[in-house]
Amino acid sequence: MANEELKKALEEASNKLKSNNNKFNVEEKEAEKVFYDNINGYAGNPKYEEIIKCLNVVLESNKINGFILDGSYGLGKSTLITSYLKESKKEFVYINSYTTALSFYILCWKFKDKIIVIDDVAGIWKDVKGWAILRALLNNDKNRYVKYESTSDKLTAPSSFIFTGKIIVLCNNIKNHIDDSILSRVMYRKLNFTHKEKLGIIKEIIKYNYNIVPDGLLEWIKENVDECVVDFNFRSLLKITEIYLKYPDEWKGLAMKELERDEDMAIMKEILNNYRNVDEQIRIFMQKTTKSRITFFRYKKRYKELIG
Repeated sequence: MANEELKKALEEASNKLKSNNNKFNVEEKEAEKVFYDNINGYAGNPKYEEIIKCLNVVLESNKINGFILDGSYGLGKSTLITSYLKESKKEFVYINSYTTALSFYILCWKFKDKIIVIDDVAGIWKDVKGWAILRALLNNDKNRYVKYESTSDKLTAPSSFIFTGKIIVLCNNIKNHIDDSILSRVMYRKLNFTHKEKLGIIKEIIKYNYNIVPDGLLEWIKENVDECVVDFNFRSLLKITEIYLKYPDEWKGLAMKELERDEDMAIMKEILNNYRNVDEQIRIFMQKTTKSRITFFRYKKRYKELIG
């Protein structure tokens, strides 16, 4: 009798677990549907347009199967790519959370004829198996043979399959994660904006997200955001806009706290604007910051990149 009760309890637990898994799958699909349904257009910009042209080369090619878009966070990589795919009515799968090499392999098998967008997925880079899978997926053949050998019962896909889809990778500093052998197989582009270019596009970014540009917001940003503000990006812009809309009478003080200034970069800016002699620039920089000569040249190079 005890054995029968134990068997019944195990069956009930198993059924409950299956029910929970089914519920999770339904919720996951609903979340994806909401995500896809809320992608509407993308901001037009010459740099964005060039990236889209390169992406189209990959999507229509029989020889190139991967596109890698590299660049700092908050510059619109994800919005640009997913918006364009949605508007073009391209069927795609979007991954932007931690995944293991095994999970990635199973997903690629499940969507083996689709476009797969990988957005800063750290788990793949940390596993040599993840690299091997990505290398196989990005091979230049139309039909790519992908294999995963494992004795794990978590492998719910065949141990090998043919992939005919496309791979799009969005990442920050991709060269820290993969080697040149993978980069050589794909169309690779880097997205960066100078400070001036960022200021030139912020109006379009605000209009894209809110359909209006609040009075005085652009002027305040141009007055308070310069090359010395640390990592100012389009996410920063949206935070400041949200503060403006929520607290229209006191937004400036709150918004200012979203800005972090690099004081050493501010010193560099002042020195370069006021002194021409390099030796004098170095001396003043070292005196005011207590930093080294090497640091001077590093900051100078970075400042030149920011101003374009």
